[in-house]
Amino acid sequence: MSQRTDAGSGTDRLVPLASSGPIETAIDLAIARRFTVRGMRWFRRGASPLLHLRLLRLNRTWNHSWSQRVAAARRPWPVAA
Repeated sequence: MSQRTDAGSGTDRLVPLASSGPIETAIDLAIARRFTVRGMRWFRRGASPLLHLRLLRLNRTWNHSWSQRVAAARRPWPVAA
């Protein structure tokens, strides 16, 4: 397990860093299980937009993101002077 110096406490002591297990699990859930289905091949150009949408759903920000997109699409274009 990695350690670091706790500089904010005023003393030099080592504090253990969190395990990478939860981060690896999140990556597995968000990316690997969707993009490594048997027989599927992904290129970065196609996978990036799909991954972005998947993360919006997993982060529960889907509705907020789309409402912002719709609002931006409804704004009129600026008129050139």
